[in-house]
Amino acid sequence: MSTIVIVAYGTRGDVAPLTGLGVGLQKSGHRVAVATTEAQAPLVTAAGLESRWLPTDPEEATRTSDFAQGLIDGDRMKPSKAAMREMVEHLDGVGPAIAKAAEGADLLLLAGPVSTLFGYHVAEAMDIPTAALGLQPMAATGEFPPAALGTRSRGRLGNRALWKLGGLGEKIYLPQITPCARTSACGR
Repeated sequence: MSTIVIVAYGTRGDVAPLTGLGVGLQKSGHRVAVATTEAQAPLVTAAGLESRWLPTDPEEATRTSDFAQGLIDGDRMKPSKAAMREMVEHLDGVGPAIAKAAEGADLLLLAGPVSTLFGYHVAEAMDIPTAALGLQPMAATGEFPPAALGTRSRGRLGNRALWKLGGLGEKIYLPQITPCARTSACGR
């Protein structure tokens, strides 16, 4: 029996579909754990799956962030140093927590932007096979803009340019990813 860990950092809407996948994998004979936040853990355990801990609550962080609330309310994205610092601080500890949750995994399935941002580095450092579970486009495409930017389509060329800009934005998380990419920080 193989152990599959699904990394599901996000809101209820991000986690709920993955519990169905987890149940299906469990019925196929796999041991399944879902790494998620404390707020979503009851959803996971109610489905009969093992829950593994990830820090913070994205919904709570969104409610307490003026920047995030502005995006939800339809404001234009106006990144500032303070907003970027807030986003980075919000994810403090997520990489090492994903590494802890991945211990004993034969396969790591990553769902959503935060899970993939840290999870691929963890999987590589721990030599665990991994795959992405995209519930929305996660790779550059001309058809859609990056969902994380919360913007309307800008046409094929504009959407591709937005994906490139979004990729540059991930560099602010390097200070959190780098320690996780070291084998000693990822539990190996």
